[in-house]
Amino acid sequence: MKKIYLIYLMLSTTLTIFAQNMEGSYRNGNDLLKFEGNRLLFDMEEVGGLSNQIGNGTYRQINNYIIVDTDEYNGEKTTVERLPQSKKDTISVTVADYHNNPLSGVLVESLTESGKLIMSATTRNDGRLLFLPNGKMKKFRIFEMGFDDIEFDIQPNEDYHVKMSDQKSVENKTVVFRLREIDEETIGVMLLSTDFKQGKDLQKSLDKLYQSALKKNFLEKRMKK
Repeated sequence: MKKIYLIYLMLSTTLTIFAQNMEGSYRNGNDLLKFEGNRLLFDMEEVGGLSNQIGNGTYRQINNYIIVDTDEYNGEKTTVERLPQSKKDTISVTVADYHNNPLSGVLVESLTESGKLIMSATTRNDGRLLFLPNGKMKKFRIFEMGFDDIEFDIQPNEDYHVKMSDQKSVENKTVVFRLREIDEETIGVMLLSTDFKQGKDLQKSLDKLYQSALKKNFLEKRMKK
């Protein structure tokens, strides 16, 4: 009962409609929100602080919530270079950081067309792995904590060189922030979701998302213009 009351109290004290003209940049250390017309660029530390979530897209405002429909991000992100196959009977996958230093211990998974796992292994000290091709193997998924993961299709007669970025680009997803006006130059910002799925009632879906963030002790950041 006390938990329910506390959540209700926090909701009621921050329910003021956000009234600032959203234009220009707001910062807190390396975190950034940049508003330009109906577009928003964000670069925010993710929960846990292992990397930053970065993306851009058109946004709309629902009371204190900012909803961003992200599109393709053209800045630094994890990429794959497709190379001619060096050996006929193997597929080579090499993984490096964004400065081309080999990354060892990176998880590489081979998948079927539907995304079912076939096998997984980790890269060697030189950042390389070799796979024996078969008819079921259609995709690779590469994941390392603190880096932007990637999934891509396998094509015949190709090897792959993957450069991983420690910035996690958010593309073609719906991102939700909750904003609170503190003064004319300062806002409180809470990143609620980088993959929001709307229910039948948008406002209820947003409020439920916020309540979930409170229970998980998500932190609000103060950002200044």
